[in-house]
Amino acid sequence: MWAISVKEFQSLFKSIKSIIVILVVCGASYGIAYVVSQFGGQLTSAQIQDGANGGILLMLLGFGPLFISSLSHNVINQEIKARTARFLVTKTSRERIVLGEFLGGCCFWLVCISISFLLIAFISHHFSFFIFSECLLFTVCMISFVLMLSALMPNPTHTMFLSLILSLVLPVLSEWSMFSSKEYIAWFKYVTPYYYLELEKGYLTVLFIFAAFCLCTALWSFKRREV
Repeated sequence: MWAISVKEFQSLFKSIKSIIVILVVCGASYGIAYVVSQFGGQLTSAQIQDGANGGILLMLLGFGPLFISSLSHNVINQEIKARTARFLVTKTSRERIVLGEFLGGCCFWLVCISISFLLIAFISHHFSFFIFSECLLFTVCMISFVLMLSALMPNPTHTMFLSLILSLVLPVLSEWSMFSSKEYIAWFKYVTPYYYLELEKGYLTVLFIFAAFCLCTALWSFKRREV
């Protein structure tokens, strides 16, 4: 499992798309922190901290699903299509394969988010561990969701198309459902991570449940599939 995690972690850092994503995330983090620091004389310490650290959270809520799906949409079904999964199952269990891919993706985003928050802390002299945790939890949810899609759908092309569409539609529908009183859309907020990030800290445990459900579904699907 750990060998698979390391391989996935290294392959993500070697990808051109990953390098572009890292540059975008870090560049946006630097820009957010710099802009907020320019208003330091007009804002309180708490407002500076919330503005600098909260900016990266807002960026991840809006563009995180797109970034994650573009990098990891084929993490399972590509292994099956390339027949490398057949070799892996002779060396380890299917559960460890899925968990290894999941941990590799989580480690990659942990590094990216950590670098972003260190840049913010360096410029604004503020670090919010709570917002940092929210970013990590949301990212873990999205990784597990994309992993589930990759395990459920056999064709990497179909997964790429669906995950990209969902990554664009999901933030819009989530925000709409949170502020709408219409019953036909208001229910949607309860099945996405966005709503629970807006509630009290105790509701963040729902994000763990969301991620666990997606991961368990991916494990169930991969165990049933012929490789």
